Formats: sequence, C-alpha cells, structure tokens
Amino acid sequence: GAAMIGAVGAGVFKDLAEASRHMVRVKDTYEPHPETLSDTTRSTRYSRPATRAWQRTDLNRSMLTRTSSVKRHSTKRRYVMEFSFLTARKIVFKTGAVADIAQYIAGYGKNFLIVVDPFFKESETMQKVKSQLDSIGAKYTVYGEVSGEPTVEQTDEVCELAVKNGCDAVMSIGGGSNIDVGKAVAALITNGTPAIDYMEYVGRGKKVENEPVPFISIPTTAGTGSEVTKNSVLGSKVQTFKRSMRSDMMLANLTIVDPELSRGCPKKVTASSGIDAMTHLIEAYTTWRATPISERLR
Repeated sequence: GAAMIGAVGAGVFKDLAEASRHMVRVKDTYEPHPETLSDTTRSTRYSRPATRAWQRTDLNRSMLTRTSSVKRHSTKRRYVMEFSFLTARKIVFKTGAVADIAQYIAGYGKNFLIVVDPFFKESETMQKVKSQLDSIGAKYTVYGEVSGEPTVEQTDEVCELAVKNGCDAVMSIGGGSNIDVGKAVAALITNGTPAIDYMEYVGRGKKVENEPVPFISIPTTAGTGSEVTKNSVLGSKVQTFKRSMRSDMMLANLTIVDPELSRGCPKKVTASSGIDAMTHLIEAYTTWRATPISERLR
C-alpha cells in the first residue's frame, strides 16, 4: 500500500534528495546579520562556519543575511523570517475510528451533507457511517458523484443540494477531490454562491466573511493533505482554469485519520497518492525556505 510505496521511494530518492539538499545548502548559505549579535557572540560563536541562524538559541532569530555564492560579486540581502502554522482544529488518528464515528462527530451538527465518490458511496464502510449517524439521531444527505478534478460548477450544485435539505454540517470522506468540494461547500452555505466569485485570480475577489458550517474531513488516501489545509482547489471545464478558494476559516473543525480506510482504495489510487505524498516530502526536505517546525519534523 502507501506505506510500501513510501518505503521504496525513500530508498530510491534518498541520494537524490540528499544531493539536492546539499546543492541548496552550498548555493544558499546563511549567516546571522551582524546587528543581531553581541560583541561577545560575534567574536566567539561565529569564528566557525555558520549554519541556519534559527538553530542557535542566542540569536535574534528574526534577522538573517542571505549570502549568494553564485554571482561573481557577493551580494547580501537581509531576510526577516516570518511564518504561520495553521491546521485542522482537532485531529483524531486511530485505526478503526470510523466504526465509532458517532462519538467524534456528535455536537457538530444534526443534519449532515456527506460528500463521497461513487466507489465509496456503495461501500460497506459507508453503511457503517450511516448506521453511526442513525444511532445519534442525525439526519444526512449523501452526494456521491465526485469523480476526477472538482469544478466550481459541481461545487455550486452540491451547495444547492445542501441548502435545499437544510444541512448544518458537512462531512467529506475520500481523497482530495471529495474533501475540497466539501470544504468549499461548508463555506458557501453561509457565504453564498457562486464559488467562482471566491476563486483566486479568476474570481471577483470575494472573501469568506461568515463562519462556515462545521466541516469534518475523513481522508482515505495519503496524497493531498487537503484534510488539514485552508483551501479548496477547484477548476472549470467551461472557463478552463484550476485555482484555489482560500480562507483561514475553511480549516476543518475535525479531521479523522483512520488507516483502515486506505485498505479499500483501488491499487492505482494508492500508488498515485503515495507518489504524491513522497513528492511533497522531497520538496519540504530540500527547500531553503524551511521553518523551525519543518526542520524539527525532518
């Protein structure tokens, strides 16, 4: 499965990743800016080659100087490190969690819109989810037609279904497409359609101003990471674009990661999502734009 692909990929790409990382480190070396150091620190701590400034506890960690060794004449540009870290408000990781989903989702809503794909719609796991919702007296409407890349037109259609049935919460189960549709719909229920108005670069610049209805993401693949991000990637076959609808308020209220769900995925989906995840990891491993958080996770 995805674990096997990750293990194989780690071996295959280990040398490539290390070589890329080495080249980045050689090309872009970091030194603390002199103004951020005391006289004592300047004279004693930095007689040896500097490493990334934020790894030293006695520095002003926000001031860096980037020295480029590529150009013939050395140039220095001052960088101020700034980053933010946002993720789902609550993450539950447990094998078999979906079998007990009622204990996690109770209190998030009484009438759920469930967004799945045609494959999952008819699955045994879907029947278990329905039974769990029945056990807590929750109503639900299932939309099971997400297939391939989601579009703004389809998202508007799903939102219309949710509003028509009075849904006060959205649950997406599946890969990135299902999660992106559900995430967008949760915001559109309270902010209004059409989705294209909120799309970056191609829309009208409209912002998500009203708090979305509760959104629960349950991934079945390991590729996109959409279950913990604040944007939905949507396209349009009519206007031929693929852009994001983005807001801090679009982060999932609850993410349930159940490894058992990946067992039922088609082999092709498991393989492609594994490669997708590995690509993101290589990118994070080699980038010179690392943050203290990503450095510690390496």
